[in-house]
Amino acid sequence: MTGTSERFSLRTELAVMVGVFLGQMLVSTANTTARSLENTTTPCRDIRVETSRESVEVTWSLPEFDVTSEAQVTSRCDRAPGDRFFWGMVWVRCWAEGHNGTGAECRFTVTVRPSMCPMWSPPKNGALACDRWLFGQFCMVFCNQEFEFDSQPAQLYICGASGLWTSTATSSRGSPRWPDCLELRNPELSHKGLTKQYFTGDMSAEEENATAPVQRKFVDVFEGTVFGEQGGCVGNSDCVPENVAVFWGSQVDVTPPPSTMSPSHPTSTPTMQNSTSDIRKTGPIQLTTESIVALAVGGLAALLLMFGIYRVAEYCRRRSRGRRKPEAKPTEQELKVMLS
Repeated sequence: MTGTSERFSLRTELAVMVGVFLGQMLVSTANTTARSLENTTTPCRDIRVETSRESVEVTWSLPEFDVTSEAQVTSRCDRAPGDRFFWGMVWVRCWAEGHNGTGAECRFTVTVRPSMCPMWSPPKNGALACDRWLFGQFCMVFCNQEFEFDSQPAQLYICGASGLWTSTATSSRGSPRWPDCLELRNPELSHKGLTKQYFTGDMSAEEENATAPVQRKFVDVFEGTVFGEQGGCVGNSDCVPENVAVFWGSQVDVTPPPSTMSPSHPTSTPTMQNSTSDIRKTGPIQLTTESIVALAVGGLAALLLMFGIYRVAEYCRRRSRGRRKPEAKPTEQELKVMLS
């Protein structure tokens, strides 16, 4: 039940974010910074708020305009201080009119976004990719193809409104840290992550060789998740590789694990055929004192066991003879018949 409610909450958060951004497309022609068209004694300033909820009440001081040379005029706004704002960016217009018919206005933005999660360092010998159109709430980790994750990574890491990371691999909210790429890739073993979580290219020339492939891989994976299918990517014109931010981890040397093989402790047991050929090559086996003692003790134990089995069998045989009933003697009538 907990996993279902959490998935519903995440889907609700995503639906709210997508709806807000689609609504913002209608006002995309506006500038993204506050501006004043006339003189203001108290200027308009952009407001940015972080919240752990889907909406929050935002308040501000009304700007004051100087539209006449005689007195200051208090403005009015199309949104009142204390109104509730949802995630996204909203333009607020304030204006005032003077006694002589002159007027002034200014505009500013109110941006509400979910609480930011702690941004850990990108994976060593790898990269971290996050969206730029959904507040950066969805991230993926990648490894250079020459390396391997030191633990199994999640398909997607999600920054919840509470400011805590969760992932598609965990059923409860927490802070799952993404792994580093601190193991050398063994081509004989399967990947710990998805195939698309590995990239090719020289990380020293990442901008040219690896950034674009990582961005494409992020979009390919994200649009196949439930978040991408419900409007986060599918049907969203902002879900393109160019809107994916890529952060590169530091490059570190990885030492391969030491070999477990040694001359005195072979890692595999030879077959009988190999053993006999080895005996022919090396000559007779030299028995040590410990081996001789072990063989003698084993032989003595076998003799005692055989003697015990013999004694038990002899005892059982004697018991069965003692219990045998005597043969019944024939009657006189039977004797006459037998002799006739």
